[in-house]
Amino acid sequence: MSEKKYPTRMHEVLLDELLDEMPDNFPATHLDKADYAMHKYPALLQIKPNPPEGDLHLKPCPFCGKEDPIYWEYETAAGPRWKVFCLGDKCGGCVDTGYSQQRHQVTEKWNRRAENE
Repeated sequence: MSEKKYPTRMHEVLLDELLDEMPDNFPATHLDKADYAMHKYPALLQIKPNPPEGDLHLKPCPFCGKEDPIYWEYETAAGPRWKVFCLGDKCGGCVDTGYSQQRHQVTEKWNRRAENE
């Protein structure tokens, strides 16, 4: 059995490190980059796009304004967990509680915004 590789800075994997390692003929869309990350790091269980509407719809990234953050499910010793991750260029905005077993738990955290006074 092969040992699972865990990136040391998981929130940065898709941005710089993998881009350097990706084959020249690999498609360069954001979700294709995410697929490549899942292939390279089997601890990443699945990546789900932002639903267009409904309870699981994510607001734009509060850091860079990118419209389509993703849901990212990954494996831990305690079982699978979810986080929200922005695929904006050089952003890496992320909400990862470390305990969210369902997507709605990280949705609430990601969509929460400070009130403007």
